[in-house]
Amino acid sequence: MGNEMIIRKIKNRFKIIENEISQLVDDKYVFEQYKKYIEDNKNISKQNNFLFWIAKNYQILSVINVCKQVDERNDVESLVNLLKDFKKLKNSFSLGWFVQKYPVWMRGNGENDFKKFTIKNNKKISVKKIDNDIKEIKQAICGVRFGKKRQSVESLKKYRNKRGAHFSNDNKKAIVPIKKLFNAIDLLEKMTIKYNLLLNQADMDTLLSANIDEYIEFDKVFKK
Repeated sequence: MGNEMIIRKIKNRFKIIENEISQLVDDKYVFEQYKKYIEDNKNISKQNNFLFWIAKNYQILSVINVCKQVDERNDVESLVNLLKDFKKLKNSFSLGWFVQKYPVWMRGNGENDFKKFTIKNNKKISVKKIDNDIKEIKQAICGVRFGKKRQSVESLKKYRNKRGAHFSNDNKKAIVPIKKLFNAIDLLEKMTIKYNLLLNQADMDTLLSANIDEYIEFDKVFKK
């Protein structure tokens, strides 16, 4: 299989993951705006079971979708699995291939951009840097491990196993502050933007949909 075909297949897989993480970013933004709207609106009772239901289900669904990105089963498309394949295919992502995608007058910028993926001006992407990114993603989602079996209490993956997906009886042991969920989503967004630069030579600031505010109409939802 030729190099361009290999990269095309990686790009197709990446697009699936990018869409999933973009949805997490959009949902996080909508939920933040929803919380602000509720807090600022004096006419809405804050002790409302329906509002609690919305918040609980947002958290459960988001945790499940975040945890998917560290799923290492062979039949699952996840960000961690894709990064592991980047390591295997490191020779496909050379400085020459990368810079060639830039217009001639921007190839100096391309060389600088490639440094984000390499060490000591190497002409191939760095496996060590990818390993560090995988480790950072896993720690944000799976928490810190103490020994072989114990996970930290504030682990999104533990919360998913205890409350989201499996509804274990001892679910009080799994406690996840919303800030930890948001931090994990922010990290997934950052990593997606980073590897989008490697694959598509396209720099961006956010995955948030440009027109998302057009779809947020809480006044209509909560009108009397």
